[in-house]
Amino acid sequence: MRRRTNRSEVRRYFRRWLDTAFRNNLMDRNKRERTLTAMERHVSRMVVGLNRSGTARLDLGSRYLKIFLREGRNPSSGSGFNLFEIQWSGNEHRKELRCFLGSRFVPAISDALRTNLRYVLEPSGIELVWSGMDMAAVGFFNDIIEKIRGCDFCIFDNRLTARKPNVYIEVGIAYVLGKPFILANYKGNSARIPSDLAHISNIDYTSYKDLSETLYFNLPSFLLDVGLRKHLPPRRAS
Repeated sequence: MRRRTNRSEVRRYFRRWLDTAFRNNLMDRNKRERTLTAMERHVSRMVVGLNRSGTARLDLGSRYLKIFLREGRNPSSGSGFNLFEIQWSGNEHRKELRCFLGSRFVPAISDALRTNLRYVLEPSGIELVWSGMDMAAVGFFNDIIEKIRGCDFCIFDNRLTARKPNVYIEVGIAYVLGKPFILANYKGNSARIPSDLAHISNIDYTSYKDLSETLYFNLPSFLLDVGLRKHLPPRRAS
């Protein structure tokens, strides 16, 4: 059964997307206001389209936005939540990037996390990789090093790492290799994040819905800040 949304959820997500882009200098105030006004005027029609086919279009003069309704996954329970993908029309090209993901190798966590991050990263032209996906790799530790060395940046999730904090070894490898990274800090952990990492790019989160949205909204500015993108042109909406 297709997931459904409503006016309140679409408004909240859309406003947060606009506010984050404006706050991070990815959109000027006039463009924000024009887009917000158009969204408010057509939000009911957008909701109908998203519930009917999973897609909706918002016309903005010479350009338009296409919105997709996706299904994120929660760990353990397997229950889903709504994720939205917003694309500008256009056919500009940008460099494709690769992101290494480090987390606990517990299926209930890794399966949900990888699914969510694929939805978050692919619209920005980013491939997600992790250790163990290459069955021909010789040596688990060497595979981690080579995967991190071959990526452009990393995302690490410390969920359920209190008793097995191996993910911090991967963080250390990324640091030594000079790879930019984001550390997703699960607030439900019994142990605190190591003090030496407290100044790194950390995202505190309480659920994978929270983490997915925060990453989606802030990824463009992160890529600009670490020099992986000089600008972030939109992928063509189709």
